[in-house]
Amino acid sequence: LYAFTSCEVTISPNCCLIVNNKPTFLKVEDIIGWYSDQTKEIFRKELNLELEKLNKKWHFLSLKKLFIENKVYQKIEDCSTWDEIINTIMKAMDVLTKKNKMRLTKEDIIQLTEIKIKTISKFDREKIADEIQRIEENILEVENNIKHIDQYTIRYYEMLLDKYGELHNRKTVISSLDNIEVKQVAVSNKKLLVDKKEGFIGTKITNGEYLSPCSDIDDIIIFRKNGNYKIVSIAEKVFVGNDIVHAEVWKKNDSHLIYNLIYTDNKLKVSYAKRFSVTAAIKDKDYTVSSFSDNVSIKYLSSNPNSESEVVNIFLNFKAKSRKKMIEYDFSQISIKSKNSKGNIVSKYLIRKIDRKSLGESSLGGRKIWIDMNVGKLNTNEMGELLGSFKAEDSILVVYNDGSYEVTDFQLTNHYRIKEIKIIKKFNSNIVLSCIHYNFDSKSFYVKRFKIETTSLNKRFNFITESPKSKLIFVTAENNPKISFKFYSKNKERKSMQLSLSNHVSIKGWKSIGNKLGSYLRPHQFTLVHFDEYSNKSIDKLKDKEELNLFNSN
Repeated sequence: LYAFTSCEVTISPNCCLIVNNKPTFLKVEDIIGWYSDQTKEIFRKELNLELEKLNKKWHFLSLKKLFIENKVYQKIEDCSTWDEIINTIMKAMDVLTKKNKMRLTKEDIIQLTEIKIKTISKFDREKIADEIQRIEENILEVENNIKHIDQYTIRYYEMLLDKYGELHNRKTVISSLDNIEVKQVAVSNKKLLVDKKEGFIGTKITNGEYLSPCSDIDDIIIFRKNGNYKIVSIAEKVFVGNDIVHAEVWKKNDSHLIYNLIYTDNKLKVSYAKRFSVTAAIKDKDYTVSSFSDNVSIKYLSSNPNSESEVVNIFLNFKAKSRKKMIEYDFSQISIKSKNSKGNIVSKYLIRKIDRKSLGESSLGGRKIWIDMNVGKLNTNEMGELLGSFKAEDSILVVYNDGSYEVTDFQLTNHYRIKEIKIIKKFNSNIVLSCIHYNFDSKSFYVKRFKIETTSLNKRFNFITESPKSKLIFVTAENNPKISFKFYSKNKERKSMQLSLSNHVSIKGWKSIGNKLGSYLRPHQFTLVHFDEYSNKSIDKLKDKEELNLFNSN
């Protein structure tokens, strides 16, 4: 009710600002847009100023290199006047700069005359060449930032958020109900389908390829062969563009979902590899996998929910001049960078196809998964109980009230009916389930201990008898559990007992029935106790015959 109805009310602000010397009522989006435009223009001016400085520095260093390398300073040794010095240098440098297509001014000549003898004597050709190359790289970077000023401004805001976000927490208080988000309680009861050929995606597409479960309010990310990608809201059928390479449900701020990409710059005929995440984006806006080129094609793209690396086989075009027509490439050798990064060069030859060879380890380490016990959904937002840190091969153990268990994956789209569950926890092969169940056929209670032996995911297995009147009474996944329970003696006197399940029965197969607890006891009120010794129990103090029989049977 809180998430889907007017129990939650949105209050809009009434913003009156002075715009062009007039009071104007603006929406929050307009204010943010105006401020963003102002910031963008400031950055544009700063970048142009920086570019001008870099060009001047590059120009003088190049002149300095020519001046010293060609020993122009020796030509002025016989000059007797200042004008003669200027003219001599001008004449010599004019020839050199024309070869290098550089402009030359009188101010440049004056700067060259100010070079100290000490600088000339310690001249290092390789050092100044490296410095010129570094400046050229900086010039290209600044020019690219100017060309993509929007992305540059966005990165600035992202940097501010990363640097100062944790230091400036919100001043308002969020109540417990505010933590219920629509996307958290929405059930993934729809099927996400895609028609890659026609360019449609949605929940009602004829002859579409099934991708995954989804809900009515999910967002979808779509990658196309030309390197463009965008986020759209789920719908019954929506056109997103032809040549779809990949599509899936997109979760905002999911930094563990890493895309491993190999793309080709069609202008340079060079292929690059990169690893990146898409944690934030504006809906329905086209983005590109490379901000360094507007003409690319995706050769390989994989989505890795737990930041897995992988090894792929790259098959070169048959006409490639390379001797090796197949290259093995390991994504674990490159780091995860910004979605705007260029990536690492993979090959300068045409690529025919790429196949995955093997899946690697998680690059970001285990992903912490919580379960919200109110809505029965997994999340990474620290809502509910922590299940643990999960890697690609990990899974979740679920034990149900009806005496069955299931091992599931940890997809965030999973939905669990908490009221039907006894245990939910991270699975490992060493877990021993200890249970007490009632067998209706024999009218007896049994103690059973077993390990999970099945390997099928998302399939339930009954570990008690299948009679509809058989019941799971108690179950725990603790090591060496001890329980306390009550029972009735033959004279109908109620007594209590403590029992070590690990001493009562050994670990057997999950299909075994277990050991009898004692049919005449009518046990009830089973409780797990956390101590190592029976509390004040000994053979001497066990006076009741039924209690003594039970103790001896242990």
